[in-house]
Amino acid sequence: MYDITTILIDLVWIFLFVRTIVCFWMIFDKAWRHWWEALIPIWNIYVYFKIAGRKNWFWAFFITPILWIIVSILFWFFISATVHADSLDLDSLDQTQETQTWEDPRIAGSTEVALTNCWGRYDNCGGFYARFQVIKNAVNWFLGILALILPLVANILAQFWLAKKFGKWVGFWFWLLFLNPIFIGILAFDDSTYNANNTKKSE
Repeated sequence: MYDITTILIDLVWIFLFVRTIVCFWMIFDKAWRHWWEALIPIWNIYVYFKIAGRKNWFWAFFITPILWIIVSILFWFFISATVHADSLDLDSLDQTQETQTWEDPRIAGSTEVALTNCWGRYDNCGGFYARFQVIKNAVNWFLGILALILPLVANILAQFWLAKKFGKWVGFWFWLLFLNPIFIGILAFDDSTYNANNTKKSE
């Protein structure tokens, strides 16, 4: 059952979502774009960057996180497939399963048995599988950093140029960046005009 707090939070999120779409709608209209473009997910972000004069930055903003997710999924499938295939093809093993025994000093006469998991090319004792894990972690770390930094930088710069296209001063860009829900509404509903060739702040 939903409590009143959960319902209020959901209503706030719905309000912010609808308000953002409406603001995009008004900004697109000022920039002589079709109103329905604000309603299409992903495409509205592309148009937003295009209005700012930096459409190519959209790829850094959107594609980099998607690429990170795809590569992570491919790594996961590859590891699952190779380990499964190696466990089925026992004739191709270049190592044998070794048995180790030791005694528990706390219990007289007890013997513990452990089986090492050294089975072929994809074993957990090293070799190809261990090297592949190192490569996977390095690639995931590198793409993860890019997926965090590039969208952030692209968004900051796009909003800076968007403010300039509407003749806003640098301070407006600062507030647009840190108080976006408020100042995106001001940009959408004020009397500012869009100038695609404007790269200087208004006097």
